[in-house]
Amino acid sequence: MAKIKKWELSLEGLEELVVAIESADEKAVEQSNKVVKNNTEKVGKTARKYAAVDTWFMHDNISTNYESKSNGITEGIIHSEAGYSGYVEYGTRKMMAQPFMHPAVEEQQPIFLKDMKKVAEGAFK
Repeated sequence: MAKIKKWELSLEGLEELVVAIESADEKAVEQSNKVVKNNTEKVGKTARKYAAVDTWFMHDNISTNYESKSNGITEGIIHSEAGYSGYVEYGTRKMMAQPFMHPAVEEQQPIFLKDMKKVAEGAFK
């Protein structure tokens, strides 16, 4: 069985932002969690829009979940639960890639950064 790659988005300076938000007030943490949830839902919706829909199984099995860390910061998780999602996303030697998750994240990333910048600026006024 082929190993499917796990894809993660990493933002430079994210740890510094988390520390800054934690050291601000409770409202900043609450606002940043709302930004994470809102943007996670938008990425999930866009991934469903881009997903191949031969049987609609992959489209219907893209889910969003949230994990609260010990510092109160929420992490958004988008998961395509169809077992063949990785093959569709990255392709195989017999099938061209039909990316759906990566383009969805790339499309939302500038909006997420803008939203988080607003939270950070509001926390330190």
